[in-house]
Amino acid sequence: RMHVLHASSGSAYVKADKISYGHAIRAWAKSGKGGPEKAARLLKTMLARYDAGDDDCRPSTYVYNNVLDGFANASGRARGYGKKAESLLYAMEERFLSGDTDVKPSLVTYNIVLKALSRSSEKWAPQQADAILS
Repeated sequence: RMHVLHASSGSAYVKADKISYGHAIRAWAKSGKGGPEKAARLLKTMLARYDAGDDDCRPSTYVYNNVLDGFANASGRARGYGKKAESLLYAMEERFLSGDTDVKPSLVTYNIVLKALSRSSEKWAPQQADAILS
């Protein structure tokens, strides 16, 4: 609704920003089945808006960590979340190394990804966890 209202009125009072996206991403990441994917899609939308020049949608480490935590908490219930967490970490590292200092992975970030891998039933997960530590 915020996008529709902003588009129709042009009012900055209803424009979705990093705080709005952050709350929605956190809600979806914690919601359970299907939530982590929705949180990741919202992050992707947020990134697209930021990359298109909307500085109000600049993502942060905190926002990435919320999506990663959603993957970690779901990784014991369904396959593939450990890999999704690892892929998002690599994308985050790439953005940081390209100069986006607001998405610098933290110790919390790496621990969340390690948690996702530790809960994963994928056979390659221990090797990937080892690679993250080295």
